[in-house]
Amino acid sequence: MLPRRLRTHLFLCLVGLTIVATGGTARAQGTSAERVDDQRLLDASDQTDADWIMFGQDYRNQRFSTLAAIDRSNVGRLTPAWIYQSGIVGSHQTQPLVVDGVMYFTTPACDVIAVNAATGSEIWRYRHTFAPPRTGASNRGAAVGYGKIYEATDDHRVVALDQASGKVVFDKLVPGFEPPASLGHVPASLSFTFRAPPLLYQGLVIITAAAFSGVPAITDDYVQGKVQAGQDVGMAIIQDNLGRRGFVAALDADTGDERWRFYTTPENGWEGSYRETAPDGTSLNRDIATERAVAERYSSAWASGGAVGHFTPALDTASGVLFIGTANPSEGAVPLARPGDNLYSNGILALDARTGTLRWFFQAVPHGGNHDVISQVTLFDAVVDGRTVPAVGAGAKTGYYYVVDRATGELLFQSEAIVTQSNLFTPPSEAGELVAPGEAGGVSVSPTSYDPNTGYVYVAAIDRPNRQVAVPIPAANGGPALSYIRSTAVPLAEASGTLTAIDTHHRGKIAWQVKTREPLVGGVLATAGGLVFIGEANGNFNAFDAATGASLWRFQTGANVGASVTSYAVDGRQFVAVATGAAAPADGVPIAPGALRPGGAMFAFAVP
Repeated sequence: MLPRRLRTHLFLCLVGLTIVATGGTARAQGTSAERVDDQRLLDASDQTDADWIMFGQDYRNQRFSTLAAIDRSNVGRLTPAWIYQSGIVGSHQTQPLVVDGVMYFTTPACDVIAVNAATGSEIWRYRHTFAPPRTGASNRGAAVGYGKIYEATDDHRVVALDQASGKVVFDKLVPGFEPPASLGHVPASLSFTFRAPPLLYQGLVIITAAAFSGVPAITDDYVQGKVQAGQDVGMAIIQDNLGRRGFVAALDADTGDERWRFYTTPENGWEGSYRETAPDGTSLNRDIATERAVAERYSSAWASGGAVGHFTPALDTASGVLFIGTANPSEGAVPLARPGDNLYSNGILALDARTGTLRWFFQAVPHGGNHDVISQVTLFDAVVDGRTVPAVGAGAKTGYYYVVDRATGELLFQSEAIVTQSNLFTPPSEAGELVAPGEAGGVSVSPTSYDPNTGYVYVAAIDRPNRQVAVPIPAANGGPALSYIRSTAVPLAEASGTLTAIDTHHRGKIAWQVKTREPLVGGVLATAGGLVFIGEANGNFNAFDAATGASLWRFQTGANVGASVTSYAVDGRQFVAVATGAAAPADGVPIAPGALRPGGAMFAFAVP
């Protein structure tokens, strides 16, 4: 038998642990939870508490944790504190939220789950039932406020759940764009999806239409079929893509009724001013004369213009302005079928948050194809020639990080190249060009993090070129001769990733960079403990020194880490959490080098 003194000591320890566990569970059940109202949302940027109450941590989207209990000295001791198995094999990209000891996150099936943030024990789970058409298989998280959890889903709906119970408060179908009958075509079904967590602001639920599906792929067979039918391929593409017009919308937080909508392709002025250069003066090598010559024939291209947003907007609370990155125009494969600058694609939109009115627009690549600015937009103070300037920053598939004036949209500077660049704006030839970054390269959908202590933006990127070939399309039905771009990415085994620290106080200079064997697709988190966390497709979850990029810790999760990282604290104990998992390959298909590893779980790490 143990000595009495040791037995007494162990008993007191167990009593203490029971009290802590009970207290954590009480918080998790919401007995002491403070309602997340507009004031608490506004105050998020000034708080140094334990919670993470919105996608970007605060309205600035800086995704920076002020918690510092986990730091350079002890990060090497991080171990899993708990693991929640979602029961779903799929692409887990969710941003976990933590409010008063409860974690809320979503799954690829658009389920919403609430767990005790200290233990991982489930409190409730909403299981989403899809109504056709479902146009995606992923979800990047929810929003919490006004006593509800809000989720925008793959089947074009916004669902509000009771925060305490997970019961449905409302379930609203959000309609897509229906083109006027004068265009000669009305889509049979909606063809967009919601991926990003909504943004809550002054009683509004702000959502962005994300990736489209159901759009016919521009393949050799597609083109040849149109040519053989004697159709103008450019016009056929516009007709087949009608209904794919991107938008940002605001719904009433109590009822789900729509309050305003902004389409990311304008009906009037879509063509812009036919700019010949990128904002930094680099030639875009456009054939402006030919674009102008076909502009009248393809004047309806705006109706299928795409230019969607993929992430939760940032918001300047002083001015009430939203900032949203926009994707490439549609159809990217046939540039002449969409003549002009293709507003508002490949850039950053500034909108009035209360009305949806346009304030300004910055376009990184006028007319460009797959040069999306679909990375998260972040607000911070940049230093330019000794002046501190309120700025907006976003990465793009060009492989640059762009920093613009928050008030005007004027380019302040762009970073040094984050990944390999070659033939970036070179027109494809029939012989073919190797273009880097490719369509899947550069800064894609990996959320970034800004550290106010270093002035660095930490950006995850993909280094994967494409082989692009221009395939001639003969003139037909009175239309012009065209060409389409046949684009093929290099094998995943030849791709790689970069984690880059960009100095916003020195005109985008690269402070340090870590190269990874596989592309990076997960979100970055910087913390006040001097750490940067990021996951990899191979299952590794890593911590680096925020000042130098030195590797400090690594844990093998067993599945793709392609989600956003969160840090929070319960009863004074700091945790770092991230979801893992990707879709499984087809039966009998091996996992290729560089491919995402299947699985589905939420990991929470802490120092023992």
